Amino acid sequence: WKINTNISSLYRKHPPSAGVFGISWGLWIGLLQQSHIFRLIFSADELVGATWLHDIERHETNVITDAWIGSYVLEGVRGSGLSQKFFEIFQPKCTTMGVHHIHSGTRADNETGEYILLRQLGMTYVGLFTDFTTFNGVWHDCKIFTLYEADRERAWQSAQRRNAKLREDLL
Repeated sequence: WKINTNISSLYRKHPPSAGVFGISWGLWIGLLQQSHIFRLIFSADELVGATWLHDIERHETNVITDAWIGSYVLEGVRGSGLSQKFFEIFQPKCTTMGVHHIHSGTRADNETGEYILLRQLGMTYVGLFTDFTTFNGVWHDCKIFTLYEADRERAWQSAQRRNAKLREDLL
């Protein structure tokens, strides 16, 4: 696997009308603008996945305290352990940058995502958040996870702030 942040090479391979992973270029640019760390995963020069930090929270001194991790792996390479391998590389980079509190969420019905977060990444289940976020304009319940057991309350508070901000932005 090759890890890369060179969005221009991705842009050349996938023209704007095509997008990537079925996601339009406009949404990718929005994601990049709100992400602090963004990594693309390649296999034999083909894009197979991506992971990023989003909804970053900072201490009043501007130091990152909490962040949410998102990822996407192409269907053809799912089940290969890519998420786990990549997290083993990505998580120490986050720690180096001072991000010690990493949270994640997955739609309540996403059993595969839950398995990856719990079993492969070793995250801790926090709880079910009703109407946590929107996908394609529809509100969805999400299961909330955090990297460390001791961060359960912190993750729930972060989820509440994230949900409140989303609702504010949608008004």
